Amino acid sequence: MRLPTYLGMLFINYRMNSTDLEDTNRTYGQFASGKTSPFVGNNVVEIGHFLIGDDTRRISPELLPISTLWVDPSVLPHDPVAGSRVLFAGNTLSSLRTWLIQRVLQSNLSYSIHLPWSRQSQSFPRRLEASSLPRAGYAEMPSHDVVRLTLLERLQLLYLVPKAATAVAVEFCRRTLVSILHGKLFDLRQHKRNYAASVMLLMTGIPPRHLRWLRPLTTGDVVKSYCATNRISHEAVTLPDTDGLAPPATLHFVGSKSTDSEGDVFVWFHGGGYIAPLQGCGTASRAAKACNGKLVILEYQLAPENKYPGQLAQANAALRFLLRYRRMGQIVIGGESGGGNLLLALLAHLQSPKPGLTAVTAEGNLRGLLAVSPRTRNQAVTASYDTNKWKDCLGRRSLRVITGHWQPKDDVWAGPDTAEVSFWDGLRADKIIFIAGGDEVYRDDVVDTAGTITQAVGADRVQLVICPGEMHVQASLDLAMGIEDGLTLKAIVDCLATLP
Repeated sequence: MRLPTYLGMLFINYRMNSTDLEDTNRTYGQFASGKTSPFVGNNVVEIGHFLIGDDTRRISPELLPISTLWVDPSVLPHDPVAGSRVLFAGNTLSSLRTWLIQRVLQSNLSYSIHLPWSRQSQSFPRRLEASSLPRAGYAEMPSHDVVRLTLLERLQLLYLVPKAATAVAVEFCRRTLVSILHGKLFDLRQHKRNYAASVMLLMTGIPPRHLRWLRPLTTGDVVKSYCATNRISHEAVTLPDTDGLAPPATLHFVGSKSTDSEGDVFVWFHGGGYIAPLQGCGTASRAAKACNGKLVILEYQLAPENKYPGQLAQANAALRFLLRYRRMGQIVIGGESGGGNLLLALLAHLQSPKPGLTAVTAEGNLRGLLAVSPRTRNQAVTASYDTNKWKDCLGRRSLRVITGHWQPKDDVWAGPDTAEVSFWDGLRADKIIFIAGGDEVYRDDVVDTAGTITQAVGADRVQLVICPGEMHVQASLDLAMGIEDGLTLKAIVDCLATLP
């Protein structure tokens, strides 16, 4: 198991009297001592949160580490058992703590924050008024919780892993045979592509929980590893204001500061069908460089824990945070696969705000959008699902698995291809680029969506590139295999370089 890079602890004590609190401070000395509550009476829930270790984490440009937060127990989803104490340790935050952060920050509930003068347990806390608390600011939220499989789930792996490995081996042999029949027996590049496409079967062959146990890296872990390897600065800012529809989201600023107002930014929504975290930063970093933007990566929480429209609420929170320091014309957003779906969902929200989500009131248009192999429809009804079913790494089964976990609604924000032409009038982006592989099952849906938007705003603001012989998210698959001369990657770089 991967050792956590930091230790985050949440302690919940249903305090019946001051003696319990004093005992708590003796047992868990890291909590700032305090003997009063902002509420009258004894039924008070105390929540203490602290981080220890060498891994320094930005909480926000304005907020110091939080020591103690008192919350009226009536706002909890259920009353804790009297005298019970719960301790969470690891490199993730508990769902209860996530719920509390959202409920407190997104409401007018009476609460107070105590900040310690120092980290010593005996330091006297000072009071911070609720009105001075910034809405962005808690320690970063991961794309998924650390999975601890039950004994039964571990036993299931004895069946699932060999079955999935067999499916991958069979698929690789099939693709290799096809390559040989096309005269590519000694084409190492093609064999690498065959292997990458075959491994994609794991996404639908093994349930998300088991996959995350086998590979526990979160999106944030991948970003930080990339920054450390390349000696690039990194700042993470968490955004709790997701309209109560999702946990807080995390924005990772790669090589820049969250408060920078100079220059453009390139925001990346990673793929993975909403059920897999970011696998690498290669495509995103090259895209950012091509459009001369500072790279920002959104870490949204995955399904099935975060179902539709949770990711859209998180993306909307990310855009509104960026607009605190930048204009619309300084922002380019890119996404692939599920991230491309999220990008178009956010664009649809700009066109017509989704009920329940805060509208973006900033004036002007986004500088540009890049949708790579986006899923624009959640039904497998177009011809490319049949013509490319033996060529692509996805198919009808993968779509069923993805939508089964994500559970989208039949609306334009989940399936942008269902929108009428008039919906895209007054497009909130100066230019939108669609890139898809000629051998992928999403091809016809992408072509149809691009055509609909073109009818609304004209061909000068919409660019569609179909890369012959390439499959779903070919650029990212190629970079994972060390291939840097693929058509999809070249199209991404060339198209972004032409953005005004």
